Amino acid sequence: MDNNVAAERPWMASIEPKHFGHPLDIAARRRIDRIIAGRAWIKRILDAAERKAENHFYTEHLADDTRLSRRQAASVFRHVEEIA
Repeated sequence: MDNNVAAERPWMASIEPKHFGHPLDIAARRRIDRIIAGRAWIKRILDAAERKAENHFYTEHLADDTRLSRRQAASVFRHVEEIA
């Protein structure tokens, strides 16, 4: 079995993040990009804030995306099982 998921679903190669953007979000992002054009210091601040927000979102939702069982993350599951 091929481990390449994209090979099993060739339609996935044509899907890009821009296909999921809400039109108002895309328009707002374009306006912000026009405002900060030529102002590198503002771009650095916004990029850092965006990275911080993405990292926060990732860590906040990591628990929701992690499955615990006797076979997956077993050592952590044992601790949770003991507490529960």
